Amino acid sequence: MNRQLKVFGIILTPLVIGLSYIPISIAGVPSSKQKWMQWNNAWGIDTEDIEMKGKRLRFYVSRAGQPGEDTVNVRQTWQGKIRISCDSMKARHEIADGKYGNHIVYNWYHLRQGLFGYDLASHFCYLTGEPGFTPEGYQSAVADKIRDTIISKYRKNIPTTYTYKKSIPKAPECNRALHDYDCSYSKYLDSNASIKAWADANPDMANKERIRLKSVD
Repeated sequence: MNRQLKVFGIILTPLVIGLSYIPISIAGVPSSKQKWMQWNNAWGIDTEDIEMKGKRLRFYVSRAGQPGEDTVNVRQTWQGKIRISCDSMKARHEIADGKYGNHIVYNWYHLRQGLFGYDLASHFCYLTGEPGFTPEGYQSAVADKIRDTIISKYRKNIPTTYTYKKSIPKAPECNRALHDYDCSYSKYLDSNASIKAWADANPDMANKERIRLKSVD
């Protein structure tokens, strides 16, 4: 049944009421004032409610399904938590089930490049003091805010060398596809044989791609 609300003589349907709400992530609010921010097209993250216990980190996140993903066999859109185990390089999802604040807890899985949990580990595990992790050379505004939150809350637990590292040098401005290759299109090609073969066969198009990706070479 389509229910209506009458406020000051104006008929409002639930749809109109819903449209009147503007999420903070797209409202005219400075990014430094936002609690929830977008990490990328698929993932949003709470930049303030973060927990660090020993070598583990907990984040509240939301995920939006993307075009072309398998939505029949895999739940792609959800809200909940991601826990990162920095010493074992594993992660675990805890998806909110919408009842009484409970979460469906999934098994720990190994992290690998391309996964959101890997990005979180790569950016923030160094703050736990786990050996082998170092600050990322490139930091987005979202990552900066999360880092500052962790430092502010757990200053006593963070290695001294990192506690006051407020300004991490940024990598040259290039497309994200080249961030793992020092913004070098040549290194990118050397690490991807099939793409290199295409570039060798199509030098003009490859040069255009080099420019589009803002390669440093």
